[in-house]
Amino acid sequence: IAPVWVVLGVGALLFFFVLCVTGVALFWTYSDLDTTPEERVYEFFLEEGMLDHFDTPLSNVSFSPCGTIAVTSESTGMRLWDVDTGEKIKWLPGVHRRYIMVETPDGALWLAAPMGHNILVWRVPEFGDPRTLRTGGGNVRGMHISPDRTRLLTGSAEAGVRVWDITEGRSLRRLGDGPSTAAGFSPDGSRALTRTDSFAHLWNIETGERLSEFGPAVQSAAFSGEGSYILVSESVGGSVWDAETGEKLRHYGGPDDFVRFSGSGSRVLVQSMEGEWWVDPLMRPGSNAEDSSKEEPEITLHDTKTGEALASFTGSLTVRRFGGSTLSAPLFSPSDDVFMVDRNGGKVELREAETGGLLKTIELPEGFLASHFVQTEQGDVLLATGDDGKVKLYSADDGEPLGRFEPPGITERGPTEWRPPTKAALSPDGSRLFAGGPGTDAWLWDVETGDLLHTIYLSRDREERLRVIRKSLNH
Repeated sequence: IAPVWVVLGVGALLFFFVLCVTGVALFWTYSDLDTTPEERVYEFFLEEGMLDHFDTPLSNVSFSPCGTIAVTSESTGMRLWDVDTGEKIKWLPGVHRRYIMVETPDGALWLAAPMGHNILVWRVPEFGDPRTLRTGGGNVRGMHISPDRTRLLTGSAEAGVRVWDITEGRSLRRLGDGPSTAAGFSPDGSRALTRTDSFAHLWNIETGERLSEFGPAVQSAAFSGEGSYILVSESVGGSVWDAETGEKLRHYGGPDDFVRFSGSGSRVLVQSMEGEWWVDPLMRPGSNAEDSSKEEPEITLHDTKTGEALASFTGSLTVRRFGGSTLSAPLFSPSDDVFMVDRNGGKVELREAETGGLLKTIELPEGFLASHFVQTEQGDVLLATGDDGKVKLYSADDGEPLGRFEPPGITERGPTEWRPPTKAALSPDGSRLFAGGPGTDAWLWDVETGDLLHTIYLSRDREERLRVIRKSLNH
């Protein structure tokens, strides 16, 4: 028989061993020391089946200049997709809708996007380490690419406007000081427009000399198509200035008017905003019939150079109602040959920019809204969008329908149910349509055949969701 002390010693060792094993098991069971806070949040939402909580809705879609890349913009970043395969190329967290993608003369594709007080520039699709363009402080206010596709114009909330070599990431010129917004290059690329809170300024890029000042009460400014005029939107109406002399030539509209210039600057539309009126182009179920029957506002088309009133008609340039939201329409086609006017009863008019004459009245399908014009190699196209990815295309020349596209598996909405409008884009050659709506996936179609080529699933993968959770926790 073993001595008592031996038995007690062995028993103590066994008890200590069991205690250690139990402690280690409990530690690994309940400890999260090997996981980050965002990973623990991720696992919790995974167990609860709520991971879609971190999938932010789609805010815009677009194509690269060469048409081989499709882009989805969301509130927390953007993703680039291969048009041929539908596969994701890159996820860029923190990059939103304000970006520029440009193909430089050497065939390289570049992406420039604001990030904090700076601008990051990537070469696409390699996406190596980005170049950082340091603006000098303050949020970025406006970005424009030069006509020769080699320079970038950027504004800053604190340090004026800069001109950059986009391929080298080198600052070429600083224009002015203090808070300024970059408004654009002249068509020949020799001059630049900038805007402060009240005035617009014209600069010689080569010398850095300020040539002219326009204002006051300037809200936006742009060059006319040939560059000889400055088109200024003001707090009251709009005005036309001589780009060479800085002289104000004409003013359009009063305190109650809405003014919109064509892209070339040869035409201007003025809509009276006086009195009570209502235009509901959708005429949705539940619309106020009494409001919809009110008289539509008057619109006048002017020749910008002479000031002559060319035509008058009724309709709306400003009210684009979709589920209660008001949108401003891009009114003129890219070629400047046609503009559109909303009418009651689900209709949109296409009118000649030269004379204001009516070309075509399009009766849109129920729930559709004329969205915007797009320039393609085959000509200008009008996009009309419904909800849940529905898109219809029309020729801007004669208003004839070019195709209707609807993704499969979409349920019909109820009589008073509203869903967000579809975002849609056409590739530069007009062969591909990319569309999606907030809260939905996105779809790529072949325009000629109508075939659905790819469904782009916008649910985030684990890495992307962890980034969103990490950002939420840091705030």
